[in-house]
Amino acid sequence: MTEGPIVLADDEPQVRALLRFILSHNAFQVLEAEDGLEALLLVRQLSGKISLFVSDARMPKLDGVTLCKQVKQQFPSIPVLLISGNAEACEWDAGDAFLRKPFHPDALVGVVRDLCNGQEPPVQPIK
Repeated sequence: MTEGPIVLADDEPQVRALLRFILSHNAFQVLEAEDGLEALLLVRQLSGKISLFVSDARMPKLDGVTLCKQVKQQFPSIPVLLISGNAEACEWDAGDAFLRKPFHPDALVGVVRDLCNGQEPPVQPIK
């Protein structure tokens, strides 16, 4: 497992702030990006030395599905969590795990801990 921050990409400021709050209050260091291009640049600047990459599926400039695939291609050891309220079943497999919005804070923290510890989180079904 790589020791480092979690990079969080979501274009909705309120959602991003809430996720940062939940994760930071559970002892995770979080770096934020407001779109896919900013997130990819941040991961590259850190040379992939992050513990986890979390991305919304639908974002401007570079969508989360494409973004997650690029992160996995360039830094295959980084675990990726894709989150979305409206992702199609064929899209969510871009990451190592998927959470459908809305989700309970405990579900987020549990999946993040599993991924950061190199464990496979339970699969959440697509509805």
